[in-house]
Amino acid sequence: MKAWELSKKLITEAKPILQSKEDLVWTEDKVDLGNLEIQEQRDRWYTHVPGSRAPDMVLIGAVQATENKGYDVTEAEKLIPAIQAAYDAKDDVNFLKLVAKLYHLL
Repeated sequence: MKAWELSKKLITEAKPILQSKEDLVWTEDKVDLGNLEIQEQRDRWYTHVPGSRAPDMVLIGAVQATENKGYDVTEAEKLIPAIQAAYDAKDDVNFLKLVAKLYHLL
């Protein structure tokens, strides 16, 4: 699946979410710097936009933007399913390794 196809699917299938007061505080529970770095990378993979709470995948956008500039992102797109699987399984070690490979390819 192309990066733009995944991004389009994410947006078109999104359901509005009511924002709670808990959602307004982004860093209150982030006191461990190691966990903060992991969470920062996880948020770059999948997060919700403040205010609208629309889903957002910043790294997918990076792949799409790189392709829009005329670069070949075939190898980067091949990593997407593995990164998603590691994200879903909360396998942070493999997730971070795969994200690092993605950055290198871009």
